[in-house]
Amino acid sequence: MGNSERYTEAQKKLLKFEKEDLTEAERRVLRRALLPRKRYIPQTDEEGFSLTRDMLDKEKYIDFCALAEEIRASYRGTTTRWMGGNRWWRQRLCFLCDKTMLCALAVTVDHFRLQIEFGERECRMFETARESFPREEIQWLFDTAVWKNGKKLLQIDPSSLVSFELLFRLLAIKRIPDEDHFSLYYDFRR
Repeated sequence: MGNSERYTEAQKKLLKFEKEDLTEAERRVLRRALLPRKRYIPQTDEEGFSLTRDMLDKEKYIDFCALAEEIRASYRGTTTRWMGGNRWWRQRLCFLCDKTMLCALAVTVDHFRLQIEFGERECRMFETARESFPREEIQWLFDTAVWKNGKKLLQIDPSSLVSFELLFRLLAIKRIPDEDHFSLYYDFRR
């Protein structure tokens, strides 16, 4: 199956099931069985968000959309691009500023993470502001992130944080957000 093919032949047969006749457990199994293979690249935003909705439960999908919208609003001129997954993530929504990767939202079944790559410059900037970040959440995450190709990949579970503030402080190390937009209204710990 190539990166542009949404369903395998076997999955196409599963599409014929009447979902109304299935139990909740059977619908969940069918939903997972119809997810694309790991390296599928959504062709449109609509398809990417539809697949994300299929992978996440309702609350996590709402959190995903809220965070994506907040990133777009905070960094005007940001473009997004859906990318296929790897062995850990099924797909990623990448945010680009001036053709440079700002961050990505990586999605797999029942989980998503905000991914931020820090190069040497960003790591030095983090170290100067280190004490202003919570030890248990951000400092520990930074210390345990693996160096690969001269970069550290921070993978943050937004549901473990109180608000967007810490995420946007980390993103600000990479790029300062637009001045007139920075809201902290959304609380992940409902």
